[in-house]
Amino acid sequence: MFGLTLLSGFLRLCFYLLNQDTFALSSFENIALAFVHGIRFDLVSIMLLLSPWLLVAMPMYVFRWNKLLLFSSRAYLLFASLLVIALNLMDSVYFPFTGRRSGMEVLSFASDLQDQTVQLMMQYWYMIVIGLVILIASQYFLQPALGRTKSNSRWYLRFTYCLILVLVTAALGRGSTGPKQLKPIHAFSWPEASVGNLVLNTPFMLMRQRQRSLDKVDYFSDDRQAYEALGRAVPTQSKAPTKDNVVLIILESFSMEYLNLKDNPQNYAPFLQTLMVKGWSLTRPTPMAAAQLMHCHQSLPACPTLPKPLMSARHIRAVT
Repeated sequence: MFGLTLLSGFLRLCFYLLNQDTFALSSFENIALAFVHGIRFDLVSIMLLLSPWLLVAMPMYVFRWNKLLLFSSRAYLLFASLLVIALNLMDSVYFPFTGRRSGMEVLSFASDLQDQTVQLMMQYWYMIVIGLVILIASQYFLQPALGRTKSNSRWYLRFTYCLILVLVTAALGRGSTGPKQLKPIHAFSWPEASVGNLVLNTPFMLMRQRQRSLDKVDYFSDDRQAYEALGRAVPTQSKAPTKDNVVLIILESFSMEYLNLKDNPQNYAPFLQTLMVKGWSLTRPTPMAAAQLMHCHQSLPACPTLPKPLMSARHIRAVT
């Protein structure tokens, strides 16, 4: 556990070095305190990650199945290290696009990641190399320590050790001695909210953050019941439109140097450039902040919408 804690601390350092612009306004003291506070979250995530293996390893320890215990310990340590390294490094690259540690919401676009696996591996090959180097170095120091642990005590003493280990695991897994267990929001309470993402780690977010979903509620079985409840007559069925559908794309916070047809034909958005050439485009940006919102709410109610936007990122918001 001590080795995995050091590994998590080193991965937090990698996260900070890759995203230090985000924490540029934080003082050195708060950065250092964030690393210290992060140990608490590292211990919780490690205990939650090791708890399934501990339940399986306890009978092996009590009945002295030493060879099986050693083999399973080394295999699970390799798996746990690989999982911790992969999740934290991938989130270090993904963090600039979201501004937050990834949680259960990543499962919603897991299928998209599968389709782009080869492209992502080619683009971020250097992160794969860094991850492999960290994994090999960690196993070089952690694996030999497992073979040094031996116990010649009687079975009831080993059983007592296991019970104590269960209590310690439960206490560390909660991360708190109070009535409430440790939650991601606690990372933003100390030393300051701006370094909360540095305090957290991605395995903790995935294991402790619940995936929230809104349940659809149908108050009426069909439109007729809704009109009857409002006391209005049911409108007649309108004919299908004979003209082509119109797609309205609104780009917010999209700088024009990324989309310039004259000076830069090979721009960063070739698909949008094709649409602008074939369609009707307004290249004069709308004023920022409140003025943007006033223009949008007047035009969007008349436009049909999709369940989800075609594009959604930190610097792009497109409404179709």
